[in-house]
Amino acid sequence: MRREFTEPQFCHAAADYYHLLNKGYPEKRTRLLVADHYNLNKTQRTVLYRGIFSKTVNQSRELKQLYESDLQNNALSIDFLNLVYLVMNYLYGRNLFIATDGFLRDDGENYSHYSSVSLFCKALKLILAVLTVIKPLEIDIVIEPQNIPQSLLSYTKPEYLSEALNADKTAVHVSSIEAAHRHLKNCGDSVLVSADSRLIDHHNNKVFDLGHYILDYSYKAEFPDLARIIKSNDLSWDPQETTCEV
Repeated sequence: MRREFTEPQFCHAAADYYHLLNKGYPEKRTRLLVADHYNLNKTQRTVLYRGIFSKTVNQSRELKQLYESDLQNNALSIDFLNLVYLVMNYLYGRNLFIATDGFLRDDGENYSHYSSVSLFCKALKLILAVLTVIKPLEIDIVIEPQNIPQSLLSYTKPEYLSEALNADKTAVHVSSIEAAHRHLKNCGDSVLVSADSRLIDHHNNKVFDLGHYILDYSYKAEFPDLARIIKSNDLSWDPQETTCEV
């Protein structure tokens, strides 16, 4: 995917789409028009959808985003599958990128395979290591059971996760709820942990990008930054150009 991020067609598609969004053009039809015009592949189209938002949306979400230094003595409400699947996507070697709103996302909707027990357990250890450093006041973990593959069912039971993610004896509460998004939208004064755009937009409190923090803390991982790609893109594009800044 690194190569696909540096292809001029993608760079200019990203810039065109962003500029049209800021002019008020409808997202879905504009995205299709731009993607078809630049002949983008499936993954690149997913990145437009999951990674590029208007300036107004970006600013609204950035105002909600907290950083690790702000987290002590705060409770966390964790959109667990959103978090663990993002970390697993990194471990699988799939495509992750920093969206224009500043949150780390992946192109996970192009995959249905999250069945690796070993990668799930590794992701769990990475999450625990960071929670031990952050030391939140308490942790509320919310899971949608209908979205868990069969191979991971025994590892996502509330009693198992409560014990596995007990960070320095921090109070950990795990809920298996079919309407997880509704619960997370109303998590009171807790800091929301999710990169789900719908949750971020409907949550009135602060949000923490724990997935990005985990991968930076554990691997010093760097990811293509779509805002930089758009900012560095020269609109007087030379068709002979072969790369752009990421």
